[in-house]
Amino acid sequence: MLRTAILSLAVAWAVPSLALAHPLVDEGVRRLHDADFAGALQLFGDAERSDDLTRADLVTLLEARATVHLALDDRLSADSDLRMLAALDHDHPVSSAASPDFTEAFERAVAAVREGLSISATHTRSGDRVQIDTWIRADPAGLVRSIRVFARRGDSPWGDASPSQARVSASPDTRVSYYAEAIGPGGAVVATIGSRQHPRSVPVGDSGENGGVPWLWIGVGAGATALVATIAVVLVATSGGGDTVIDGPYPTD
Repeated sequence: MLRTAILSLAVAWAVPSLALAHPLVDEGVRRLHDADFAGALQLFGDAERSDDLTRADLVTLLEARATVHLALDDRLSADSDLRMLAALDHDHPVSSAASPDFTEAFERAVAAVREGLSISATHTRSGDRVQIDTWIRADPAGLVRSIRVFARRGDSPWGDASPSQARVSASPDTRVSYYAEAIGPGGAVVATIGSRQHPRSVPVGDSGENGGVPWLWIGVGAGATALVATIAVVLVATSGGGDTVIDGPYPTD
C-alpha cells in the first residue's frame, strides 16, 4: 500500500495534465492522475481498440499506461509499453518529474530498441506493370499492426489502400506515384514513406528498381565495346607485316 501511495504521487507528475484530442486517452490520463489505475487501464484499452488515434495520442497512451503498470508493479507490461514508445519516438523526452522507476525503465527500452521505427519501400516497373513492396524496420515490440500503400497513375485519383504491396497497371510512358503508412494501435499512423502531398515517384520509362537508371549495365556495355575495338586494332597491327602503317587519329562525324 505504501509503495502504491508513493508511486501514485509520482504518477501525477509523470504525464502532463493537458487536454488531448482523443477523449478516451484524455479521460484515461485523468483517471491516472486520480490514482484510479483500473479505470485508466480500461480506458486505454478502449482507445487502443479504436481506429482514430493520432500519433501524439498513442505516445501519451503508451507513456501513461506504462506509468500505471509501474505503479501496480507490473514490470513486464510496463516494459512492453515502453519498448513500443521507444520504437515510436526513440528520442522521447522524459519529464524530470517522472519517477526513477519510469526513467530507468525507459532508458532500458531505448537501449533495447536502439533505433526508431521506420518503413522502407522499393518499386519495380516491368512492361506495363509497376510493383511496390514495403516492409518495416526496427519494430521489436510489434507496434505495427498493418501497412497501407496508396498509388496512382499520372494525375488520376489515388487508389484504395493496399496491404504491404501494390501493383499498378501503367504504360511505360506513364508516371506512377505512391506513398505508404504503417498503422499502429488505435489506427495511429506510426511511420510513413512519402505522403499524399509529397509522394515517391516511378519515373516515366523507368525499367529498373527504385527508379534508378541501370548505369552499371551501361558501363559494362561501353567497357566491352572499347575492349573489342582495342583487340581489333592490335590484331590489324600485328598481322599486316612490316610495311603496315596505321595512321590516325581519324576524323569522326
